[in-house]
Amino acid sequence: MLAHLAEGDVVGTYLARDGELDLALLVASCWQRGIAVALPVVDGGQLVFADYRPDTKLGRGSYGIPQPDIVRQVRPSVVLAPLVAFTADGRRLGMGGGYYDRYFASTPDAKRVGIAHERQRAQHLPADVWDVLLHAVVTENGWHWC
Repeated sequence: MLAHLAEGDVVGTYLARDGELDLALLVASCWQRGIAVALPVVDGGQLVFADYRPDTKLGRGSYGIPQPDIVRQVRPSVVLAPLVAFTADGRRLGMGGGYYDRYFASTPDAKRVGIAHERQRAQHLPADVWDVLLHAVVTENGWHWC
C-alpha cells in the first residue's frame, strides 16, 4: 500500500511515545519521495491532521503529545494509527478517547493502517457501534490485511 504512494499523496502518522513503534525512518523516506506527511492534532475535541515538514516547529498538544505549532490542516490518503491492541478482523483498541474512530468515520476514503507490535494482537476486543475497522495492521511480522 505504501509503495504505491506518490508525490502529492499525504500520509498521516504520529510521533512515537510510550512504547509505540517509531516511524521516523518512514517519515524521512516519504519526504525524500515528495510524499507529504501529517501529524494528528486534537482541535476542539476532534482529531485533525496538520502538515508536518522537516522544518516544522513542534509544541505540546493535548495529553502532552508533540504537534506542529502552526496547524495547516490536510487530509491524508493513508492514516498510520498507533494502538493498544488489534484483532485479525481489523478492530482497534486505542487509548480510549475515540479520536481516531471519529476521524475515520468522517474520512471513509482514507486507508486505515494500524501500527503495532505483534504481541498487541488479541483474539477478541470489545466493539461499539462507532468503532471503525482498520484495512490493515503492520507489525514486526509484516502486513496483516483485515
